[in-house]
Amino acid sequence: MKLNPHLHVILVDGVYVPDPDGMPTFRALPRLATDEVGDVLQVARVRILRYLARRGVVHLLPETLEINDELASRDPVLAQLAAAAVSGLPPAGPELRCRPAVQLARTDSAGPTPMGTLVVQELGFNLHAASVAGAEDQPARARLLRYVLRPPLAKERLTLLPDNRVRLELKWPFRDGDGRGEAAWGRGRAGRP
Repeated sequence: MKLNPHLHVILVDGVYVPDPDGMPTFRALPRLATDEVGDVLQVARVRILRYLARRGVVHLLPETLEINDELASRDPVLAQLAAAAVSGLPPAGPELRCRPAVQLARTDSAGPTPMGTLVVQELGFNLHAASVAGAEDQPARARLLRYVLRPPLAKERLTLLPDNRVRLELKWPFRDGDGRGEAAWGRGRAGRP
């Protein structure tokens, strides 16, 4: 379970403008390009990091980003999840040993990297703008809305343990074959039971 703050947003790909008779008419925008998605990602990344710095959640240094120590004293489990998230590392499981860290605040980035059509990433941030549902495609719109409105964790996969830790039953076992498929957090540490 990673601390992965993100937003799901549904937008229309155009605007409504009034006709001479006052009735709204939809005007479609030109087709979106991957480099435009990259431009939005760069602006959002800088604004998000500056906001977190103003709030005292992170400290922006020339080559890296640090988590505020007050968070570690108030909520050590959340701080561990946050530290794993900003470094690009998972907080538990076999991937913890395998993935390289990501620096979010570096200034020497070559810019967003396209990961597919309308999908880009840069320094730990990513933006996916490729999911679409046409105006006449009701099943696709319904699928998109269900995805956007789903909870972050399935309630039936969470269990409160007797020692006040929380167990999350994972959908699939870890990639290294560990079939336990569960993780537990609590009492100031993260890890598998």
